[in-house]
Amino acid sequence: MSLLSGNKAFMIIMVVGVMAVVMLVSWAVIDIGCGEAIQTRVRNDYVAANYLALAATERMYARLSSQELTVGQLTWPVTISSTNVQMDGTTVGSYSVNAYLTGEAGVFMISSTGTVNGRTSRVTVKYGYSSNYTNGYPVGSAGPMDMDGQRVRILFWWVTSWVYADGPIESASGITPSGMPNSDYVQYFGTVTQNSAGIVPISYWLGQTFDTNNDTNLLIDSDSSGDISLAEAQAQQAGGDPNALVTFAADDVNADNTINDADAFDYYYTDYYNQAANNPTGADLGISGPGDTAYYSGNQTFGPGGIFFDTVPAGTDIIYVDGDVNIVLNAQSYWGSESDLTIVSTGDITIVQPVNGSDDRLNLIAQGDIYTGGINLGDLADIDGNLNMVTMDDFVAVLGGSTNGSIFANGNVDVHTGLPSFLFNRDLNKGTDNWGIEGVPLGMPPLYRILTQLDTFVIKAENLGTDPATSYKPRWQTH
Repeated sequence: MSLLSGNKAFMIIMVVGVMAVVMLVSWAVIDIGCGEAIQTRVRNDYVAANYLALAATERMYARLSSQELTVGQLTWPVTISSTNVQMDGTTVGSYSVNAYLTGEAGVFMISSTGTVNGRTSRVTVKYGYSSNYTNGYPVGSAGPMDMDGQRVRILFWWVTSWVYADGPIESASGITPSGMPNSDYVQYFGTVTQNSAGIVPISYWLGQTFDTNNDTNLLIDSDSSGDISLAEAQAQQAGGDPNALVTFAADDVNADNTINDADAFDYYYTDYYNQAANNPTGADLGISGPGDTAYYSGNQTFGPGGIFFDTVPAGTDIIYVDGDVNIVLNAQSYWGSESDLTIVSTGDITIVQPVNGSDDRLNLIAQGDIYTGGINLGDLADIDGNLNMVTMDDFVAVLGGSTNGSIFANGNVDVHTGLPSFLFNRDLNKGTDNWGIEGVPLGMPPLYRILTQLDTFVIKAENLGTDPATSYKPRWQTH
């Protein structure tokens, strides 16, 4: 073989070798590139799946936090079943999410799963929650509700008096202002619902209207005036009802020659509720009429000390005043022991600068209006215990002061600070007692439980404070 032939062979071998190396390198590069592309796609799928899981968690959180829910009404777990996510008409993935109690007191968990191209990511987060006590509406009304603070400028400073009101605030009519924040110097803490179908006006009628004593005998409101007059009863007797006047006399409980809501109010307390079988005490309440220990005739003024004002006898659970009630500073003596007192008035109740012990519960029920007002002096001169007020007419609060409890009016609710100063801030706080444990306050209207809030489910604020009763730092975990 010649030298030339040997060089050609060598060259062929070199070319083949180089081609082999190039092919190996190319294959390696392609393999690495494909592997990285696949890994990138897998990684992107997992990232997308994680975003879907996070979105599902946020959707459940929004669902739970935007609704008025109660722990008792919730059926755990709360579920959003598998839901497809589309982009430009193409399904790109899906998610599902559950919320459930963990067994840890005051803690619930949201667990969600996101799936993209068969690849799954799961996210869990624990939130704190609280449940409000069984208690009456912090502020409720059948008629319109108006709250109004004040603000003026004095030289270089703005001076403001605020209305602060706990929710749920609810009215069967309009609420002014109805939102937050607002320009009327009113701040709500909780839901505000106006024109609510859930508010049912209070009624003391046990049977049909104009059948005060529930004996099934009733007259007809022939002139559609909303009550029955003696003249109407006489006309119905003359028209052929021989028992019309007897029926009228039986239902005209307060003997004012008219059958109306006032008669139903009187009958409820002085007859029906006064019977041991119809009240929680299981005893005669002593309010059937003049001469009874808990029945007061005429207007009454109550205050501390018993020197200038009457005091309610220690140990009294309920009193009935056939007239107006004026409460100066306190309706009770300054007892050191826990007290639960109900005052029922056929007229108006006025309570000036209410002061109540932290272990006391004062309940005011009026056939007429309830008026209150004072100065916001914090622990010095405000309600420390619970003050529950129910009026068949209007509730009016002027100037300042702070109360805990339930306020409900069949008429209007008007809250006006009047003067621009922090001393005239008005705080309307929800009750701190539990009617499920302590019991519904004695003397509350029939069916008042329909106006109570039962264990409202509230998600605690995120990182807004250090108080564990109101704030909770969510605990996230990704799988």
